[in-house]
Amino acid sequence: MDHLSTYAHVVKKEELGQDRSIQLLAGEYADLLSIAQDLAFASAAGRHLSTLDQKEDSDGVLQRSLWGAAVVAYRRCFTTGKGHGLVRRSRLRIPEKIIGELSPTMREIHDVVLKEADQHVAHRVDDELGQMPIWFLFDVNELGDDRVAGVVALGATRIGPPPDQVGMFSELTDHLKGVIQDMATEKQNLILTKASALLAE
Repeated sequence: MDHLSTYAHVVKKEELGQDRSIQLLAGEYADLLSIAQDLAFASAAGRHLSTLDQKEDSDGVLQRSLWGAAVVAYRRCFTTGKGHGLVRRSRLRIPEKIIGELSPTMREIHDVVLKEADQHVAHRVDDELGQMPIWFLFDVNELGDDRVAGVVALGATRIGPPPDQVGMFSELTDHLKGVIQDMATEKQNLILTKASALLAE
């Protein structure tokens, strides 16, 4: 009798993972953890950038790499894609309500970073942050006539923001990470509550 009741209990525990509502909650929980990881990375990249020794990065490669990676990770928190888990759905993203509750300064940094991610790092559409003007070089020949002597490109690209913006970006990502971690904890508690209720049935 004990053996049979134990077997029934094991089967019931295995069935918990097959419950669609638990699968959905688990996928949403994983989404929130993933967003928190992206925010943690973006914050860490920003902090590394703010302490970067310019002598060790004379060509700006490290600065551009850190900033580019940070804004791409940040942008991913606001885009949809394939959600985690067994239930097919779109990935959760940071709710617009949370952004609406930011201070004006933090909201401004948020908007600047998303614009830079969309129009400069992920796609090149912003002429303010990356330019590649082409110029003619003229010369005067022996007769005094102008002639085209060549073509030159005078490219310029933004490798990163001013230090004060980097600091505010790290503060922003830390704040949002805390909010998302709270949401993840709530989701985890919902999973536990649902699983306990199903197990007790």
